[in-house]
Amino acid sequence: MTETSLRVILCNGAKLPDIYGQNEHVANLEYRERFQDRNINIQLPKFVRDVMHLPPRILDLLEIAGYIFSADRLIPRGSRNSVEYHNWARGIHFIIKVRDFDFWNNPDTRRKLTDTLLFMTGDKEYHFSFQPGHSTDPAGLFDTLTCPHKGYHSLS
Repeated sequence: MTETSLRVILCNGAKLPDIYGQNEHVANLEYRERFQDRNINIQLPKFVRDVMHLPPRILDLLEIAGYIFSADRLIPRGSRNSVEYHNWARGIHFIIKVRDFDFWNNPDTRRKLTDTLLFMTGDKEYHFSFQPGHSTDPAGLFDTLTCPHKGYHSLS
């Protein structure tokens, strides 16, 4: 079995940790319209405008799903006969800036996300590192009303 290198995917402007140094297996994925280095199209801003309000944790989940899908399309699995030769599975480390850092950085949350992806994709390994500090502009007038529950917005 040939070992594949762990691919690192940086999302939402996340910074590469020093442990990786100069690594040729790093890709930046960016969907946000205001950035010139935008290289994927998730359509999340339009979806949020149509819905008018989504809690920060749900916005994070939608972005994470979009980045996972994009990385799956970006990183090849090998030739057609790679499945036969056990070279099909990949190792991917996502480093993502999120809004609800405490939730996503919880070890149980990361484990459940990883276990789900391993089961669904057949890949060798997934790792998630989350960084705080991601935010987006309000989608509309009602998206700026904050309710007392941490990190959530309310229409009422």
